[in-house]
Amino acid sequence: MALQQIQQYNMFLDTGRCLSANSTGDSVALPLGQTPITAQGPGQSIRLTLNQFTMAKSWFNVNVNNNQCRLRQALNVSPPEVIFAVPPNNYGSIYDMMVAFIGSPANQGPFTLALLQLGSIAAAGAVVNTIVFNNPTSPAQNFENNTNIIDFTIKFTAVIPNLSTTPGGILPIFQTFTQDGDAFLLLGGKRINDLTNISAFSWETSYPSPSTTPPGVLDEEIRFRGYYNALLATENFAYVRINEQNTNIANTALSAGSQDTQRTEMTNTRILGIVAINSPVLSYVAQTQDVFYTDILAKQVSQLTISVTDKQGRDFPLINPTQNVLGNRSFEACIQVTILQGSPSIFALPYTALPETTPANQSTQPVAFLRNGIAAFGLNNPGQTYGNGFFGTVDGKLKNAYG
Repeated sequence: MALQQIQQYNMFLDTGRCLSANSTGDSVALPLGQTPITAQGPGQSIRLTLNQFTMAKSWFNVNVNNNQCRLRQALNVSPPEVIFAVPPNNYGSIYDMMVAFIGSPANQGPFTLALLQLGSIAAAGAVVNTIVFNNPTSPAQNFENNTNIIDFTIKFTAVIPNLSTTPGGILPIFQTFTQDGDAFLLLGGKRINDLTNISAFSWETSYPSPSTTPPGVLDEEIRFRGYYNALLATENFAYVRINEQNTNIANTALSAGSQDTQRTEMTNTRILGIVAINSPVLSYVAQTQDVFYTDILAKQVSQLTISVTDKQGRDFPLINPTQNVLGNRSFEACIQVTILQGSPSIFALPYTALPETTPANQSTQPVAFLRNGIAAFGLNNPGQTYGNGFFGTVDGKLKNAYG
């Protein structure tokens, strides 16, 4: 039986103001106690459809969800590792991001400062002499004309003992862990899922032979190179989620946060719809009926929470702690509420036994008496002659009823 529409209305939302203490501009709790959404009758259900959604993009492409990195050395030196980050921002090119992250000898970035803190490099009194960007080499090199695989060399004005890739060497190891976020996506590195893995490289690290450039100064060089192309952003969609259990499903990556179970599984999801991230405004308008919808499992909804997250279910980081209360982190939406009528449960239907309607010549039960009072028997009785199923008597002998 096709679903029939019993009731339909729109719920218009603006989370930019008039928020209770338990709500923010990107996660609003709607009290529906006075106007609950209710499916009253047997076989009725609640359907929510995302008809329209608009939100200003009010977070940096590079943020705390994707900028955390680590440097360590294989030997037991102190400190064993240094944790640092790509500066949050919206970068115009991979080159611009490299300049902010790595820096120059005169204006060292977080990566270079972390490198100088590693035990053996700090102990050698190493000073950065030169930073060479091997790729990309300028902001003009972009996704149309460059691989965007990060590649750079740092030269020091000091000899650093045991700086090699051989066992016992203390070559710096650059690492991006899943638990730290999506820096592996941003920087083109290999993802590492085990925090106890102190030897895995997210970037290739090599140790070229010492040179004398400029003359009379002995340089120790370390080259770092990504495995994959770097990105300027790691999120393509904003995910609109609700608190109610519903009929939608998704793979577990869409609710894993900064984790990787390394298993492909499907599970129930709170996702109502997704909206493509475009600057400066995210916007979605349903072009056809029921593009993003879900059927609520409950018969009544008295409080509905609507949140906007990234693909893993994490909040988009705030630029300022008050941004989603006093600032510009908010959204406008139109959610269509529909009460549908389907078939009631089959077990709720009244049951009345129907009278026997099987044709007599196909029945296995005794039927009417024929001719001289001899009962005719059904087709499937053993020892009978198959035909039209009825037998009578002529001169005391059984004979086909038509004979």
